[in-house]
Amino acid sequence: MPSVSWSTEKKLRQANAWTQWHDECSELHAVQDADRLDAVGAVGVMRCAAFSAVTGRTLLNDEGGTDTAEGHFADKLLLIRDRMKVGLTCPPLMDLTPRHPGDVKRRTDGMRRCVCVLAALELL
Repeated sequence: MPSVSWSTEKKLRQANAWTQWHDECSELHAVQDADRLDAVGAVGVMRCAAFSAVTGRTLLNDEGGTDTAEGHFADKLLLIRDRMKVGLTCPPLMDLTPRHPGDVKRRTDGMRRCVCVLAALELL
């Protein structure tokens, strides 16, 4: 399996290459959720900022472009909460991740606050 990222899942779905195995594999879902948990919260904010700095992507764009750190939050990071799989869609595994639904909400709320701070800085 080359990647468990949301981007890979999106590409496979668009190419009609997403299979029943992808929908039903609990191990895949657990690894995908771990990858997604890494992308949210304070660590996700820092990863986004570091990637943006290395690639020359701006934090904000007044001209409405989406290839910014702010656009990445809107297009991907703030949506992760709704894309989690284990424990939300696989009840037998819920006990393995007792903190994860609340943890994802807490981390997502923190990222939303960060985006608000970025927007406030833009006004200065």
